[in-house]
Amino acid sequence: MTSCDLLQRLLLQAVVLTVVVCMGRDYHDSNDITDALKHLEQHRNKSTDADAMNRREVRGQEDVSVTTTTTNIYSTARGSFTYRGVCSSIFLFLCDNGECITKNFVCDESNDCSDGSDEKNCQKTTGGKCSSYQFMCKNRRCIPRKWRCDGEDDCKDNSDEVDCDKCLGDKFRCKSGRCIANDTLCDGDVNCEDGDDEADCEKAHCLSIPGHYQCQSGECVPPGKVCDNVMDCLDKSDEGKACATTCEASNCTQECFRTPKGPHCSCRQGYYMERDQVTCSDVDECAWSEKLVCDHYCKNTKGGFQCSCHDKYILQTDNVTCKHQQSGSAFLLIAQDNGIRQLFLDDSRNVQIVHSENASTIGLGYDPITRTMFWSAFGVVLKAEVVPNAVSHSVLRDGIIVAEGLAVDWTGRNLYLTDPKIKHIIVCKMDGSSCYQLLRDLGHPRAIQLDMLNRYMYWSDVKDGTIRKAGMDGTNHDVVVMNGVVWPNAMALDLPAGRLYWLDANTDQAFSVKLDGTEQKSLQHAVIHHPFAMVLWEDRLYWTDWSEKVISSCVKRDGRHGKTVLKGFTMYFGLVLFHPAMMEDISNPCQYSNCSHMCLLSPHPPGYACACPSGIMELSLDRHTCVDTPARVYLIVSSLKKLYLLSPHKFGRADQHVLEPHPDIKDIGDVEYSPEQDMVLVSDQWYSKVYAIYMETARVITLMQNTVVRRMALDWLRNNLYWLSANHEVLVGKIKEDEVTFHSVVIANLQSPLDIAVAPLLGYLFVSGASSRLKTAYIKQCGLDGSQCTTLVSEGIEKPISLTMDHWHNYLYWCDYMLMTMERIKMDGTNRVAIIDSNSRVVGRKSVKSLMVTDDRIYFTLEGKLAVYAISNDTSNPDLQMVKLDIDPQEGEILRLNRLKWKPPSYQGSQKPCFNNGGCSDICVGNASQDEVCLCGLSSQLEENGKTCKKRKCGDHMYECADSSECISLAWKCDGATDCIDGSDEVDCPFKCPPDYYQCNTTDHCVHKDKVCDGHEDCNDGSDEKDSCHKAPPDTCPGHVCDRTKCILKLMVCDGDYDCQDGSDEVNCTYTCTTHDFKCKSGSCITKSWLCDGDKDCFDGSDEENCTTNACPIDHHSCDNKCISINETCDGKQDCKDGSDELQEMCEASKVPTCPADKFLCMLHSGNTDMMCIDMKLVCDGKMDCPLGDDEHTCPNCYESEFHCPNTNSCISLRWICDGEADCIDGADEGMAANCTNIITTTLTPSSAESGGSCGEDFTCEDGTCLPIIKVCDEYKDCPDGSDEQQSCESICRAKRCEQNCMATPRKAFCTCSEGYHLASDGRTCLDDLECKDESRCSQMCEERPGGYICTCLPGYQRASYSTCKRIDGEDWLVVRWEEGIFNITHLYHHDSLSVVPELADAASFTVDPVTGNLLFSDGERNVVAMIAESPEGKMEETILWKKNNPGPMCFDPWRRNLYVVETFKRNSEMLDKRSIEGSWSEKNSEDIGLWSTVMACNLDDKNCGVIYGSNNSVVHSVAVALTEGRLLFCTKFWGLEQGLIMTSFLDGTGMREIGRKNCTVLMTPQHRHSAVARRMTERTLRNPTGHRCSTNSDASQVLVKTKPFTADLTDGSLIASTKFLNKVRSSPASWAAPAVLNMCPEGRQGGLRCEITPAPCISGAVVVVAVSAAVTSDSLRKHHRRSEEVVGT
Repeated sequence: MTSCDLLQRLLLQAVVLTVVVCMGRDYHDSNDITDALKHLEQHRNKSTDADAMNRREVRGQEDVSVTTTTTNIYSTARGSFTYRGVCSSIFLFLCDNGECITKNFVCDESNDCSDGSDEKNCQKTTGGKCSSYQFMCKNRRCIPRKWRCDGEDDCKDNSDEVDCDKCLGDKFRCKSGRCIANDTLCDGDVNCEDGDDEADCEKAHCLSIPGHYQCQSGECVPPGKVCDNVMDCLDKSDEGKACATTCEASNCTQECFRTPKGPHCSCRQGYYMERDQVTCSDVDECAWSEKLVCDHYCKNTKGGFQCSCHDKYILQTDNVTCKHQQSGSAFLLIAQDNGIRQLFLDDSRNVQIVHSENASTIGLGYDPITRTMFWSAFGVVLKAEVVPNAVSHSVLRDGIIVAEGLAVDWTGRNLYLTDPKIKHIIVCKMDGSSCYQLLRDLGHPRAIQLDMLNRYMYWSDVKDGTIRKAGMDGTNHDVVVMNGVVWPNAMALDLPAGRLYWLDANTDQAFSVKLDGTEQKSLQHAVIHHPFAMVLWEDRLYWTDWSEKVISSCVKRDGRHGKTVLKGFTMYFGLVLFHPAMMEDISNPCQYSNCSHMCLLSPHPPGYACACPSGIMELSLDRHTCVDTPARVYLIVSSLKKLYLLSPHKFGRADQHVLEPHPDIKDIGDVEYSPEQDMVLVSDQWYSKVYAIYMETARVITLMQNTVVRRMALDWLRNNLYWLSANHEVLVGKIKEDEVTFHSVVIANLQSPLDIAVAPLLGYLFVSGASSRLKTAYIKQCGLDGSQCTTLVSEGIEKPISLTMDHWHNYLYWCDYMLMTMERIKMDGTNRVAIIDSNSRVVGRKSVKSLMVTDDRIYFTLEGKLAVYAISNDTSNPDLQMVKLDIDPQEGEILRLNRLKWKPPSYQGSQKPCFNNGGCSDICVGNASQDEVCLCGLSSQLEENGKTCKKRKCGDHMYECADSSECISLAWKCDGATDCIDGSDEVDCPFKCPPDYYQCNTTDHCVHKDKVCDGHEDCNDGSDEKDSCHKAPPDTCPGHVCDRTKCILKLMVCDGDYDCQDGSDEVNCTYTCTTHDFKCKSGSCITKSWLCDGDKDCFDGSDEENCTTNACPIDHHSCDNKCISINETCDGKQDCKDGSDELQEMCEASKVPTCPADKFLCMLHSGNTDMMCIDMKLVCDGKMDCPLGDDEHTCPNCYESEFHCPNTNSCISLRWICDGEADCIDGADEGMAANCTNIITTTLTPSSAESGGSCGEDFTCEDGTCLPIIKVCDEYKDCPDGSDEQQSCESICRAKRCEQNCMATPRKAFCTCSEGYHLASDGRTCLDDLECKDESRCSQMCEERPGGYICTCLPGYQRASYSTCKRIDGEDWLVVRWEEGIFNITHLYHHDSLSVVPELADAASFTVDPVTGNLLFSDGERNVVAMIAESPEGKMEETILWKKNNPGPMCFDPWRRNLYVVETFKRNSEMLDKRSIEGSWSEKNSEDIGLWSTVMACNLDDKNCGVIYGSNNSVVHSVAVALTEGRLLFCTKFWGLEQGLIMTSFLDGTGMREIGRKNCTVLMTPQHRHSAVARRMTERTLRNPTGHRCSTNSDASQVLVKTKPFTADLTDGSLIASTKFLNKVRSSPASWAAPAVLNMCPEGRQGGLRCEITPAPCISGAVVVVAVSAAVTSDSLRKHHRRSEEVVGT
């Protein structure tokens, strides 16, 4: 249900609830339809799942398939006509064979699908029992309890009709327990199984057969058996003494026979005995019988009667029944609670053709000409074709409350309705365009029937208990029946017989009369309970019953032979019957009438009468043409781009169409109407124009241009136009011929003005405004000349808009957008009244957007609703009405109202003000005290005479506009934006770009030729990337042009990497793989050493297929020669064929505690028992906060123009954030996640040039609303006043001449740059970003490109992705030492080999010789430096250096075979703890401590050593060698200094200098970078000392990670560190990305790095790690870098 429907329903409820229903009174005792629907709603609420399973909507008919074709079918009768395999409604069930049936017939133990699929997989009952108001059959189906013992087999096993002690209602109970109808007793037909319904019927026969003798014992004896000396009566009363007395024929006129009581006269059938008991007279059965004896016509004959039929009917063999001679089956249309059902009386089809969930169908009608049904619901009349799953359309919406009765005049093409709430009968055209009120002030009209042949209508009134008739034109109103009638709900016409039937819902009786009200007959045997509607066909009546929820039928003559046609679970209301024979050839006098609007059939010559829409039109003197009444209202409704003419009707449907002629408008600001000139004024804010539309001549002219008009107000008395400008000014101009002349500012410097209005007769101008910054609002009252301004309202308002003047009662109306109110006030500030307050149920919680006032009504629109509402301006009786608008929602919801074709109140003076312009040379206005005041135009000033204006001269540095003589800044001349009203400041402005520049197509923008076809749209119209780029690639591109604009290097073409978005760099490539390569399925080549290494190096992953020992990543599980995510293990679903991902022991061990609701549980490696929770706000924030990065794994890839909803992983447009409407399910787009309290835009934030207002960096709308700058000039109106979208958005960037991109606002333009560039200080030029300064871009080498960069690799390496490199051959190892020994670990964290360290060794530092693979370590316990080398006997220890003082940190130069070792000497007996991981010293006994540290270089080949560095009172914590630079680096801490030093020297110790002052314990030197990494001692961080690629003396540094590292080293792609207390080895990217913990970070999403944590469960105590790469031994690496010439000697 739409909100508009809800509003209308509120009105209806307000009316219908006036009906008082006594407490405890059953709905059967009420005849109001609202009581019935209320009961129906209660019944709905009692529905259970069991009912839904066993429910069967329609009973009593066997479904017969009518048509079956190969294309479509009529499925079983309850189904629907549909294409095979598609059921077009949610109410339908799709059978396996493609048929459709209603869902109510599923699992009802009846095969409704021809294949029986509707009865598959059914449960008999829910829980084995039926609900309390149901009866369970033996076959376990449930039926309503009221169907028990009703004489019908509803269970289909007759169990509901067995053991019936008492039958319900007027039923007869057979001996078998079966219940049958009473009218079947003694009718000659056996209905009970044992015939007891025909037993003991003698008495009944005596009464019905004249001349028979009635025994005293009850038997009936024929006359011939009486007094025949045979005892025929059980009590022998048929024989007696008086039998001897003989009959004398002269005494009886007809028959005589002897009786025990003497002779007895009798009459033959068809005669009756007179009072003399001798004379027999003829019975007039036609007139005297209480019931009808013939279907149609009855003629009395001597001793009988003779029946005859209408011309087109045939008398049947029973000589009383008439059947139509035309063949064909009649059908019923039945209005039920949930739709409309069609039922053919020959049982051929029974199908629901309209489904309704929201409203019950009540009245019903049928048009056989178009095969269209009409039906009524609350507040509306709809129509649809009579086909299954029909689509409904609204016909009548206005002035309809509830049409209980509905009849179709298919001859005159009109629709008749009874509406008891309005107490009238109306007639409408079938399209709803016109409605005429036929009769009003009735009681409670309900049923209505039409006699189109005689042109009369009949209706029942259940309030005064009458049946009435009138001509179909409303004339000849008369009463047909008034005596003995209470609630004549149902009524039907029998036109062939000339009779009218009705059913009384109060007395439960049925009657019929002739059409003139005579010869009333009773249907004595009709069984009815609470009928609502009735139809008649041939010899039977059909009616709906509220209480029994059935469709019943009986013979129309006496009510006998009743039967149930349809039985269901719902209420039935309206009923229609149609047979083709009903289409009689009736003349249609309306066919040749000249009625302008409506033609009604009439019983008076010429057979028709013209009518007009009630309340708005009336017949002219010619009685055929309709003309407007003075009360008719025409409205102009404006959407974003269109004007609509709307004329509400009192009843039916409003006239609505686009106003013609219609100018081309893009953004309607406001609309005004001049009643004096019959002219519509409309402003276009986009094109800065005001148009005038002359309604009579259909002429459109441009009144003003180059003027942005927000709001307008017309002084129709003086013909002046007031408008609110974009500069917060109110101006006035004189409407003169085809233009507005002499613009003059009457009020300036307004605070966020919102609207204006004028009171011409009183001389007032009103202005409203509101300031969000000052939190103030106002409505000012000024003179029309801007003088004498006072504040009329300032309290109790927040955002007053839509100021409207009531010129008849001198009220000012307004609505408050924020408070959702509507108020009015007198001109003196008194009588302030709230028409709609914030708690009003009239409109709900919606803001009024626009309003218009007439002399008796208030019309208004609501935010977000495509409708116009109207209420009385009498506050005591709002009387809400609603007119729905047929407007495309895409046109916008900003609906403004104005009135068309109205006459203002007359001016009371002798002469209108400002006649002949009041003698003013420019503009004549007025105020509250003066009718005439002169004003001057913008470039003039008033002379002393108060009438004449003289011209002002423009000052220096000013430009005078050509026509308007305005003065503007000279700088505004030819700046691309129109500033003069006449546009002369932008005329004659030729511009030509310099030779080296490209001139954009539609603007004067110049772009350097180098920027053409470079992938970035530098022209505002994008022509630099569209016009010529498709012709040929840019000449400046040395490589390959892809995506039509992007330039990439030649080496990137056919390299197996898709570097172009269009994939053109890898098209038509022939990959030639060497014998050392593996060819991927995609055709690209990788080195064979990468095969089955656990990394998917082929883009299609074919290098990791069919691997016998497939090595999976640490966050994956290996099974079936494949890797699955660890998230897919223990998830209840078997992903591995061997089921290893769901093993119980593994899943039990992997269970981890849950985090709080506001936390996210990070995924850890298997075997790790730790738990890690992070704040939910860190999830999907673009940074990996979990060790495995799973907080970013399932995040959507939102575009830059989209906002990411964090809790739902969905993307919405940035335009939708902070707009007051929750678009994320959790509302994150309106909360702190979207920074709605203070939105800061980073990419598109224009400096502070647009700031300065109350909105800071946001855009300030003209009404004071703050708007994110990204929503400005985006072709969507986000400001309530639409000021964020203006024509200047298209042109303002021309004058800015930005080098690349321009971001426009309606007032200013800002230059921005494309990705890869940044804005220069001039605010226009874009400079290339130096992306390679950011070392996180590439894992090894980075090369700058215009607007981008490219990553390259060192010799021996190959790109594994755009940003990472991978060894071509060999493996990079991580060597880890702990108490058990030293392990080699692969890049996939697989333990390889173990080197056992001697038990007494304290390997505080170690390194590896990559050439020999030998392990070198320093032993502080034995004061030696030793080596573990391979030998035939295994790994053997060899001592290299003896008797070294506390040997500690060490490093190795494999190119020169030199080992660098640090020794530390002490002066007192207390040894310094060389293993201190903090590197800090205690102040205790500091005077006694003396330290001496040296760095010694030893050559492993000749074992010669030499000291290259020594220092007193210092400790060297780490030493590292930069191979390619030929330099040594070490960090030292001098005693007494707070900061340590990072030093560098040549390899022989010369050239010593300081490169940084940081406390550090670990140094690392990546071979591919000219920088070092140091571990800080106090801050516990890892830093790049310089933050730059080249070492300098600068103290600038970059924090890489924050943790507590003990030792660390570098590989090509990762930074590895160990922690003492966590006992884990961690790593992070060597490209200096800084995750929250130290992780191993292989490539992940967005070409970045996915960080992982590596468990080391065997580690205890201190851990030492060393990264080893065989690449340092390669000659290619040596040649690639400049190597030092220094040779270290002894």
